[in-house]
Parts: sequence; structure tokens; C-alpha cells
Amino acid sequence: MVGANAMPPDSPASPRITARELLVVLIAGLFFWVSAWTASKDLPAVADEIAHITGGESYWRYGINHFQPENGYFAMHWSTLPLRWHPPVFPAMPPNLPQAPSMIVMGHRMFYESGNNAAALLSAGRAMMALLGVALVGLSWWWARQLWGRRGGLLTILLGATCPTLLAQSGLVMSDVTLSFFLLLTVTLWWQLLHGLSAGRLLGCGLSLGTVLLSKMSGVLVAPMLLILLIVRLCETEPLAWSWGKWRGAVRAVRRTALLGGVALAVPLVAAFVLWAAFGFHYSMYVNSAAPSPTPEFTWDALLREGGLVARVVGGLRGAHLLPEAWLQGLAQTTYHLAGRPAFLNGHTYTGGSLAYFPYAWLVKTPLALFCLMALGLGVAVGLGRTKPALAADRPRTPCRNLVLRSAPLLVLFVVYWAFALTTQINIGQRHLLPIYAPMLILAGGAAGLLTSASRAGRMLVVALVVWFVATSWWIRPHYLAYFNAIAGGPANGYHHLVDSNVDVGQDLIALQQWLDTSTATRGHPEPVFLSFFGPADPLAHGVHATRFADDGFDARPRSSPAQLQSGLYCISVTLFQGLYTLTPGPWTAERETLYWRLLGIVSTRPPTHAEGITFEHLQFARLRLSLADREPLARVGYSILVFRLSAAELAQALYAPWPGSAGSGFSETTH
Repeated sequence: MVGANAMPPDSPASPRITARELLVVLIAGLFFWVSAWTASKDLPAVADEIAHITGGESYWRYGINHFQPENGYFAMHWSTLPLRWHPPVFPAMPPNLPQAPSMIVMGHRMFYESGNNAAALLSAGRAMMALLGVALVGLSWWWARQLWGRRGGLLTILLGATCPTLLAQSGLVMSDVTLSFFLLLTVTLWWQLLHGLSAGRLLGCGLSLGTVLLSKMSGVLVAPMLLILLIVRLCETEPLAWSWGKWRGAVRAVRRTALLGGVALAVPLVAAFVLWAAFGFHYSMYVNSAAPSPTPEFTWDALLREGGLVARVVGGLRGAHLLPEAWLQGLAQTTYHLAGRPAFLNGHTYTGGSLAYFPYAWLVKTPLALFCLMALGLGVAVGLGRTKPALAADRPRTPCRNLVLRSAPLLVLFVVYWAFALTTQINIGQRHLLPIYAPMLILAGGAAGLLTSASRAGRMLVVALVVWFVATSWWIRPHYLAYFNAIAGGPANGYHHLVDSNVDVGQDLIALQQWLDTSTATRGHPEPVFLSFFGPADPLAHGVHATRFADDGFDARPRSSPAQLQSGLYCISVTLFQGLYTLTPGPWTAERETLYWRLLGIVSTRPPTHAEGITFEHLQFARLRLSLADREPLARVGYSILVFRLSAAELAQALYAPWPGSAGSGFSETTH
């Protein structure tokens, strides 16, 4: 690269890597990998892990995946790569299985009914994802080293290796860490390519762009990022260096613009080739007649009817057969599902998006020490152009304007992704903000400039903040996912503010089984157990013998409704405890009271229909959870399962007492 903003390899801002520095980086990377993987290796299957691994195995066997085409192709393939040495048994698909529940049914069959070792499937996949987490931390270190020098790079990698958010997501078979790494890699390679054109850089950038599009459907956000960076580059005056074998040169003005325009066309063509290669150069997603094919949930007409600009683009690409149908359908389904997703924030359930959701999740689930270090890093960056002495011995003085240009990919990634987060209709977890954490850690690395400043107080402040950050990570281990800072009252109170993947993905099922065993041993006899569980794992397969209720959307086993409730232990996932993903979110109402008593009369006199039984069970659960809202649980298993012991009298009071309806009773006459 050429110019002050191009980060040339031999510039003073990127000194030669020393053996000691390399050793520190390797140790930090190993620590991250071990921490992320070992913290999750004993967990049951959580969140989308069953879907990713089952979908990945389907891809490897049949070259396509009909189950959930909107899930990230790369994460599926990558996490199941080790299984190629000992492929698991892939189950047969039931006839006429709808697409919506297909992953629950097929995932349950593959993990719990086909003789496969579920723990081995998860362990292999999680190890592969942890490696991607290491790559993300390593790339963040490279960036910080270019901007801040050795000390800044080492500070960033230390923070990355102990960041609760990165550790939580990098140990699970999900697509968020995959997107985060390839998004950062793509904007980095694109910025390098715009300052120094070569065949190798063009190919590398195209491959990375194709991979980020395969990582997750929100990877399409890379398009405006690359466009903005191209415009920034066109506004610069420095020439464009190019190399082709032994020939090298530089072009200016019109030739430079034309060459950059050619780059803007060539890179997407390479990315398109990557997409086609990923799907075996087949357009149709139904090309393999031997592949298990659930009944499609939506027709193409339904997907394209109300999808706005994205739907029109997808429709055009589909009509011209320019990209594989499976990838296009995944993008169309993702767009279709953006509206109407339930969410929970600070005691309120709602449908669709809220401008406050992600800023609040970012505020309460990020260690406060990181915010402080970011502020110090920003202060160092602003002061670079105004201070004569260098703030770090291993970094020369750099004007603030040049620093902004050098970090343009980070700034664009941060701003564009935040703009998307603020407007998205899917408010289910802080993990969707994961791509912005690498720029945050890189900015925090700038605080290392104070370590060689004349101010002893400044040095001590940085050291204290780093110790606080690392201690926070060590304290919450292995419950990284449930981390909340002091603003939210810590992880024990987190579910009062946010649920779903912010705190609960079904990770504490095995811990619940251990708690129940201890409780039985203490009391000398087992108690009836009733479970409302938010997660894909099978409780029975993990030794939890319980009657499940009001969690039918997460249970692949056959069940009858309504559940027959009695006195005993009630174990409730905090996501369902707040009413999310139930048929009765929000407060109790007069309409619900009327329906409840009508259905109670039905179930008392005749067998209810399936719909009547499910509705009544969810109404029972709503009454129960509202009666328990202000009650201290008997136990908290991890941070995601609440346990209550209810006597027959307490259960009867919750389920059959007349609706209070009076002020201060805990029930509300108005719907939320």
C-alpha cells in the first residue's frame, strides 16, 4: 500500500514482529481458544446449534439444505468439517414434514434418536468455531498494531482474549462469530486493494466477500460498507499503485478512477463464483432428488410479495438465474421474517423492532471497563494531531486526520452496522452486535499510549482498568453468555431487563439435572418436576425427568395438552418466565380471564381439541408466572432457570382463584 493511510508493511507504524511479541500473541490466542471452547464443551445443545450441525451434515451429504436456508452456510460447513472423518448417522425424514418444524424434528432425531454421540457432535463443532474466534481476535490485534504500535496491539489482544461477549459466542456453533470475522476481513482486504492493486489482493478480497455472504444473510451489509470505502478512496488524491508479476506502476486521475471501477466489478464477480461453488454450481435448490425435502413454508410469490427493495432485487436475480436459488431463498426468508418477531425489554414484550433495544443491550452487556478504555483510546487518537511528543515510544506522531483515514474500514463497519441494528425488526440478543466489538477492542487498544506517558496517574488508570476487565471475565466464567454489568444489577438480575439469547439459550439444562439430583438426595425422595424449557436439547436425554408445559414450540417429543399440574418443583427458563415465545405474553386481561374459565369448563367435561389444550395450558402458565413474578425463587440454576416449590394450596391459588383485577394485585386490566 502507498500513502500515509495505506498502512504499508514496512512503515514505522507496523514494526517487525519480535519473537517475544509473537509468543505473547500465541499465548493470548491459545487462552482465548481454550477459554471459549472449555467454557461451553460441557453444555447441552443450545440455541441454533442443532439446526447448524444437522443442516451442515445435510449439506455435506446432499449438497443442499432445505431445512433452514436462511442460516449461515459457512458456519454449518465449517462446524461439521471434523465429522467427515467419522460421519454420523443421518436420520430419515418423516413424510410431509413442514419446513418450519423440520429442524426441530430432524435435529432431535439426529442428536437423540439415531445412536449418534451428541456430545461429540457438539464438541467438534464448538472447537471449530473457537478457532474462528481466535482468528477474529488475531485480526483485531493486527489492526491495533498498525494504528497504535506493539503495546496497543498487545492490549487489544489481551482484551479480546478475555472479552465475555467474544468468549460467549465463539464457543457455540452459531453464525455470529463467522460473520464478525469475515466482515472485518473483507473491509480490511478491500481497503488494502483500493490502495495497492494486485491479482493476489483482488482474489483474496473476492474470496472473503463471497465467504461473508455465506456466513449469514446479514452479510449483505458489506455492500454499502464497500461502496462507502470506494467513495472515500475516490475522494483521495494519492495515486493507485499496481503490480502484475514483475511490472509495477501507479496511476492517477481518470486512469485511477477507471481502474478502481474495474476493481469494483471484478471483486463481486469472484464473490459470485464463490457462491456458485458453494452450491455445486447448481441453480435449483431441489437438484438432488435423494435429499430430504420438507414441505416449503412459503412460496416464492409469498416471499417476494412484501419484501420491499431486497425482495425486488432477489426477484430480479432469481429471474435471471444469476445466483443459486438456495442462497436467494435464504435471503428472501430472512427479509420476510424481519417483521413480527417478539421481543422483550425491561419488563415489556412487543412485536417488531425498537430503537432502544440494541443501545440498551450494548450498554448493560458490555463491561464498563471496556467503555472506559475506549474513551481513553479515543482521547489518545484525538490528541495525536495536537501533541508534539509521541505518546508511545514505538509509534511515531500521526496526524489525527491520517489516523481517521487509516482506520476508515473500522469506522465504516461500526457506523453501517449500528445503523442496521437500530432499524432491524429482530430484537433477540446482543450477539447480533458482535461485529462491532472488534472495532471497539481496537479503539480500546489506543489506551496503551498512556502507558509511556509522563502522567503516572494515566498509567495507573490504564492498568487498573485492564485488571478490572480481566477480573470481570474471570469472575463470570463459565457463564459468559449471561454477563450483565452493574447498570443492570449484574447477571442475577439480567432477566428482568433482557432475555432470549442475552441470557438464556438453554445452556443450564445439565446444571438443572445436577441440582435436581442433589435436591432428591437431600430430601430423601424425588418430587414431581414440571419444566418449561427454552432450548433445543432434550431434557430426558440429559436425565431430567419432568412434565413439560407451555414450551411446546421447543419440544420434539410427542405430548398431550394440557399438562396435568400438581404440587412439586416448577423449573422455568427465564425467557418463558417473562412470557416471550408463549401464547400469552404481557399482563393478564379480562379477555384472557373469560377465555380461561371457558376452556377450564371444556377440559373439565370432555377431552379438548389440540388447539384448545395448548391454549388452556398457556393460559395456565400465564396465571402461574404472574403469581410468581414477585416471589423469590427456591433456586437459580445458572442464570437462566428459576426453580419454585409450590404446594397444592399455592398452585390452586394461582390457577383457580378469581381474577383479582384490583389495583396493585399484580394483574392488569389493560393489554400491553
